[in-house]
Amino acid sequence: MVRSCAGYSGVDTLPQPGGQGRPFLLVAAHGPRAADLVGRFGDGWSTYGGASATGLAPEEFWQEVARQSVMVSEACDRHERDAGTLRRSLLLGYGSVQPLTSVDDYVACAERAVTAGFDELVVYWPEGERGSRFWSDQDVHAVGVRRVRSAFSTPGRA
Repeated sequence: MVRSCAGYSGVDTLPQPGGQGRPFLLVAAHGPRAADLVGRFGDGWSTYGGASATGLAPEEFWQEVARQSVMVSEACDRHERDAGTLRRSLLLGYGSVQPLTSVDDYVACAERAVTAGFDELVVYWPEGERGSRFWSDQDVHAVGVRRVRSAFSTPGRA
């Protein structure tokens, strides 16, 4: 086996460019141990409900992610942290909740996500053929995003 390597001197290696703050830490969590890590260290929390949630009926799914949101808030409380400072991200479209089937479904999912405590909604980009899991009409994305932005717009925010 032949190995080659290079060595350098007079070079400072830094974890990030000078003058930059630390990177935003988004932690995926579905259970209590990971929720505790979110409460201690995370700038944001991401979930898709977890592997077991992908098989739940839609109403059960929404109950599960709402339960997880409460669990993350309680973890923040245990670490004397304001849970309101945490960005909460929800990925939809992998299980039974399919926000891209229509514009109305897209908007309804955004409303449910806000009610469950999320401030960021992530959906899959349309991919594959009609009828496949991740296929959707690109117009649903375009019109859905416009309607959601309009419904949830904050003054002074684009």
